[in-house]
Amino acid sequence: MLAKRQNGLFLFVSTLLLMAAWGFAGVNYSGDCINDAKPDSRCVYLPLDVGQMIGLYVEDPPKSGNRLKNAPLYVYAPNAGSDTIVFTVGSDVVANGQMFTSDNNGYVVTGVTGHWTVSNAPLGVSVNSSMQDVNVIYVYNFYVPEFQFCEDADCKEVISDISNIQLNVGDTLPVYVQSVIPLGPSKGKLDTLAKDLQYFLSSKHEDLKFLTPAKTPMGHGTINGTKYYIGQLSESRSSFLVTSDKAISDVNFTLESSIYNPKPDSTVFRVKEEFPGNLQFVNYGLPSLDSAFIYDTDGDGVGDSIAAYFNGQMNGVSLENFQYNWPTGGDYTDFSGDFTLDGHLAELTGVKTTIPDGDGQGNLKVDVSSTVSGANGNLSTAIQDRIGPVIQTATLEPGDGDYDYVILSFNKPLDTSWTSGSGFLLDGIPLSMTAVEKGVDGNDRIWKFKVPKNSVQVGGELELATSCAKDKCPDGLIKAADGNKTGKNNPVKITNSGKNYVDDERNGFYDKNGDGRMDSATVAFKEPISKKDLEDMEVVLYWMDNQGNVLEIKPDLTDTNFVKLSKDGLVLSITVDTTKFDVRRMLTYVDTAGIDVDSLKYGFAKVTKPVVQADGITKMETYDCTMHDRMSPVISGTFLEPESFQKMEADVLTISFSEPVDKKALEDLTALSDCFKFKVDGEWVSIPFSSLEWSKDGKSVKLHLENGVPLAERLNPADSIKFDFDKAKITDLDGNGVSPNSQPTMVKGDPRVLMQSTSLASLDRAVLLADKAAFTERFVNADEPMDEEMKKSLGVLMDISFATVMGEDSTGVSQMNLDDVGLSWELKVFTNLGAYVGGASNKIKCSDKAFEGNCFEHAKKMYVRWNMRSSEGRKVGVGVYVAQFKINVYGAKDNFKVERIYNWGIRAGKGGMSLGD
Repeated sequence: MLAKRQNGLFLFVSTLLLMAAWGFAGVNYSGDCINDAKPDSRCVYLPLDVGQMIGLYVEDPPKSGNRLKNAPLYVYAPNAGSDTIVFTVGSDVVANGQMFTSDNNGYVVTGVTGHWTVSNAPLGVSVNSSMQDVNVIYVYNFYVPEFQFCEDADCKEVISDISNIQLNVGDTLPVYVQSVIPLGPSKGKLDTLAKDLQYFLSSKHEDLKFLTPAKTPMGHGTINGTKYYIGQLSESRSSFLVTSDKAISDVNFTLESSIYNPKPDSTVFRVKEEFPGNLQFVNYGLPSLDSAFIYDTDGDGVGDSIAAYFNGQMNGVSLENFQYNWPTGGDYTDFSGDFTLDGHLAELTGVKTTIPDGDGQGNLKVDVSSTVSGANGNLSTAIQDRIGPVIQTATLEPGDGDYDYVILSFNKPLDTSWTSGSGFLLDGIPLSMTAVEKGVDGNDRIWKFKVPKNSVQVGGELELATSCAKDKCPDGLIKAADGNKTGKNNPVKITNSGKNYVDDERNGFYDKNGDGRMDSATVAFKEPISKKDLEDMEVVLYWMDNQGNVLEIKPDLTDTNFVKLSKDGLVLSITVDTTKFDVRRMLTYVDTAGIDVDSLKYGFAKVTKPVVQADGITKMETYDCTMHDRMSPVISGTFLEPESFQKMEADVLTISFSEPVDKKALEDLTALSDCFKFKVDGEWVSIPFSSLEWSKDGKSVKLHLENGVPLAERLNPADSIKFDFDKAKITDLDGNGVSPNSQPTMVKGDPRVLMQSTSLASLDRAVLLADKAAFTERFVNADEPMDEEMKKSLGVLMDISFATVMGEDSTGVSQMNLDDVGLSWELKVFTNLGAYVGGASNKIKCSDKAFEGNCFEHAKKMYVRWNMRSSEGRKVGVGVYVAQFKINVYGAKDNFKVERIYNWGIRAGKGGMSLGD
């Protein structure tokens, strides 16, 4: 089990450091503890997890020795609040400017600990919350300790990258380590504060062993999946032995320390040092394998040949079983080809490798034996990359202006100092190109170049030049980022990228039938597509449904009933099947109010199609398409507030539109009234407006109309309105005018009720029958005259334009709810002295039989007639009577309620109305 530091337990360098914390001169600090030649004396340098305890206090007066006990003071710690450096008072984590009360001795004991490196972190104190009189006491600098590798216990001989150490297999190398201070005035000195750290050794060489000075195996364990050997500093120093029972030509190992556990199951090393020396374990009497290099000899960009260089005695030496694990550094591959040996150089041809995903790495191993010494062993060394840059794929992307673009993928990253020049050959002829993007989509192996329009064609062959005059190649020849120059490289054919950027200008949403619903769209392309291409494509239109959700419309691009491709292959026309998709009604624009245009939820399209990537692989790519509003505004709603009493009062009509319209050109009453036609009593007519008021958003207008027109001749609920296409100047904010297919809209609104009555009638007792009712409710056609009857009778004649109450059917289409429209009436008759004579009442629905099931389609007048009888059936006498008539017409925003009082007179004589009439 590995020993791990417990979070929260830290070494404090002193139990209590008492500092006068207020009243000194030179209160603030503005220096640099790291870079100043002579750092301020307040600079403190500590390794991670080693802290200090400080007693902060206040003297009054300054320097008097009189510490204020149980008094408030404020801690100045601008770096507080992070996990890098932590200030504490007791168990509390300190925030900058926090107030604390001094103890009975006048102190506020403050702890300071650093978990990560930080420099110039001040700690001070103030006597008030404004922090304007801060005195900085210490300036903290927490660092990661450094480890030195040495050849002796006192570290007089430090091991560096120029130290060459060669040992025979089985020998041991004593390695001494010590912790040193990496910064500040004591930089490079033994770090006595980091004196008992654990350290952890690891190596990629399985044959490398780590021993204690007593030559026993070091303790070991596993952290984060890696095997570590564990050591411990004592008084800042330690030592161990390194050995191997097999030859290793490039020994390397790592020392890590300063464990931190940000989470219970997570371990982080904050110290990491690579062994800097050049160490080898060799077999006595055998050569060493000094180096190996991999080359690309056939120009395809893939390593296929390895050159191995040996050092030492080669006479009588046999080489067998070459293995390599280039470029992954993983499992080894047996070399099955032929190799040649010329002195100290062995050349392996026919090596099978691949192009590495990143930097290639790997080793070469070989079994060696000597007939002279009888020794045998296994040698290994790291393989070094000597492969030059080679084009892997080339794709052509047509441009809009004077340039086309060529996208090239390479076998490895290029040197970014190259920008332009004739570093290429197109069909064997020098070609000048300019790099416009060095690392397409973040891939440093893919570059984008611009070339003059039509200078490169699909099918041409492109390769890198291996020679070029200085004036033609000012940036030199193209080379790899690792410094390898261009050598033999094979030409590659240029292909069409398949990228067909959508031509936004011709992309649009349409409402072809003028009903206020998006029903079609066009998507255009810069390059022609074919019907065959449609089989592998997907187009998604994003709109809204009637529930207010985003609607994804995915048409079947192979269904010719709904999808048409233009003859030139540049425009795709899509008819939306509104029986399949719940396209929102009365939405003819994209409402961007309050929406970030870059994240619109609807009003755009996506095209997905196969695209040849720069690396030659075909993938499905999706392009966002900006779509234009090509839909005409429609009348989305109306509401009429009719006048029922005064001829000179105007009706008020509100017209709503499916989107904001350009109201600037419609402020003139005549211009606006010319935009509409109204269907009144079966005829389409124009109605002038007396005033108008536009809504702020331009989506509705309130009109006053028909003042002075007889009430019975006016526009009523259930009449119709439409655009006058020949005269209408209405356009939306995108300039779309009204459509010739725009459909009429029914006028909705409150009821209009017109009432008439006769004040005097004759009582002809000869014709009054005893079995007749006291009151009669009669319905007559709207155009039937009632003048003759009303001259001979007493009653109330009503001409009612009912209110419109709209609902939706199962398909969401607006329908009138006839059962929710109707009226109720009540008539009471009294003598002129107030005695009750008789009364009647009734409730009638628009859907009743009296209106033949629909009061809007079969308008009627209703005559409520008093038959000159009391409620008990008695005949009344000649005289003056008072009639109280109440009516309530319901079905819209507000019920229409009215009460009228009529004075009725009855005289004797002939000419009265027979109750049988």
